[in-house]
Amino acid sequence: MMLRVLSIATRRQTYGKLSVLFLIVKIPV
Repeated sequence: MMLRVLSIATRRQTYGKLSVLFLIVKIPV
């Protein structure tokens, strides 16, 4: 259970970072 929760948390963090990067790249362009 803990491993699944940690994996989900890491996935959410990675998706959040990717979304932020995409937004930063799209705004100036």
